[in-house]
Amino acid sequence: MAGTQGDLVNTRTELSGSIAHTHDELVLLEKKGERNYVEFDIAKSKQFRRAGPLELRLKKANSKHDFADLDLLVDDRNLTQKHVNLYQPVLFSTPDSPQPVEVVINSIAKDHIHGYVAAPKYRQSELASMSNTAENSAQQSPSQANQQPANSNQQPQQPAPRKKLPLPQ
Repeated sequence: MAGTQGDLVNTRTELSGSIAHTHDELVLLEKKGERNYVEFDIAKSKQFRRAGPLELRLKKANSKHDFADLDLLVDDRNLTQKHVNLYQPVLFSTPDSPQPVEVVINSIAKDHIHGYVAAPKYRQSELASMSNTAENSAQQSPSQANQQPANSNQQPQQPAPRKKLPLPQ
């Protein structure tokens, strides 16, 4: 029983550590290097403001009850998030990211909010290209990598032609 309680406490501290409450905590999360963090200060407006991979607009901020209503513009899609509480992460996935994008509000004042956007450091396509590069370099032995062609007129091999992928239905 005590071991299970210890595991729960450890899990709770790990999960609570992933949301930054202050700028200093945000800097510590950024130093981990797992995600890109962009801070924002947004006043109530009809215009969207860019914050990292998305655009935000504050529709309503209630400082008494610590919640806000937001409009998000992600990849030309408009999302509405109503009643977002203080320190409550708003998570949503984009097609080309392995992890969800996270929006967190750190402070709410009258018609003004401050917070941050946490996005994955790499997109899915970048991760695939990095793994392909690592596989190709691992397959090539070190002796092959250091050898120069005997004939300087020899042309390097051309890559295989790219295949066209089918469109999603």
